[in-house]
Amino acid sequence: MEDLQKQALIRIVDDDESLLFSTQIYLEALGWKVVTYNNAVDFLNRDNLNLPGCLILDVRMPRMTGLELQELLESRGFAHFPIIFLSGHGDIEMAVHTMSHGAVTFLEKPADPERLAEAVKKAVSIGIKKGSAEKN
Repeated sequence: MEDLQKQALIRIVDDDESLLFSTQIYLEALGWKVVTYNNAVDFLNRDNLNLPGCLILDVRMPRMTGLELQELLESRGFAHFPIIFLSGHGDIEMAVHTMSHGAVTFLEKPADPERLAEAVKKAVSIGIKKGSAEKN
């Protein structure tokens, strides 16, 4: 897993500042490199999606929702980019929709730390494998 952590950048996009901070601290304590954004527009303007890793994404945010961001990434050719959705307002239909568009998983807030850690590991592994396959 240490090798995955050296290669990957975990991005968190959520408008809840306390969740951003606590999730960042938790994942960094596990050895991951983490960057946070409090909205999808900042993420799009500042992030380098060519760096391997994954995206932990809230559903409901001002300016652009997580679902809209997922659709935009898909339309820009980043459908392969692993996304973990977090939501306090999700339902089965929303979870099915996000996963049918490539999301790795859909977790309810507050996410169980162990489930989140496993989801990050899985998402990063998927992203690195897809990235390697695209280079060949």
